[in-house]
Amino acid sequence: MGYLTAFLNTKLFRFAFKEYFPELLGDTRELSKVFFETVSIKQVDDNTNNEFCILVDEIQNRKENGIDTIDIETEIESKIASIYGLSDMDKEIINGQSF
Repeated sequence: MGYLTAFLNTKLFRFAFKEYFPELLGDTRELSKVFFETVSIKQVDDNTNNEFCILVDEIQNRKENGIDTIDIETEIESKIASIYGLSDMDKEIINGQSF
């Protein structure tokens, strides 16, 4: 669950969400199974999933204690980009989007 939690909170997913989920009134998006199926979620092994579990848990602990999480969020973004084989140009496009 750690990997999926991490993925669903990345800029990459927000980019896909903005691109593939239709906009409704009030700047909301339609959350429908048919649109979730258009987002490719790569499978990872148990070791990788466990690494993400640790990172997600650390973010939760830090947020509960009012501690900054930018370093961990950046690490997660980097790991997800690596798993998806994103180029520097891909990362620039994703980072350039306003969410």
